[in-house]
Amino acid sequence: MERKRRLPAVERQIKDISPEDFRVRINGVVVDLHRDTYTAMVDDGTGRAIVQFIDPDVFGMLKEGGFVRIIGKVVPGDETMIDVEVAQDMSKLDLGLYNRARYVAESLR
Repeated sequence: MERKRRLPAVERQIKDISPEDFRVRINGVVVDLHRDTYTAMVDDGTGRAIVQFIDPDVFGMLKEGGFVRIIGKVVPGDETMIDVEVAQDMSKLDLGLYNRARYVAESLR
């Protein structure tokens, strides 16, 4: 049986997400949680995105003010919205080191 391959998630800042993007990967701070609709607002410093969850258990791991990585599909529309496939708690990430590594990687492109 042949396995279907998923398109890779492209790392984006929220301000750079476009309707042509299919699957994206963002990092940001959870600034608002809506437990009744399983949605959250994530801010990465460049913009905000609404992230919507299908799995209540994955949504339950979020905390306001927590730093997360979100991988999901971009939902077409006026607002930046992502259907979450994977959510990772990144609160133990060394942000200073992460930002330096990202700066170096971008300068090499």
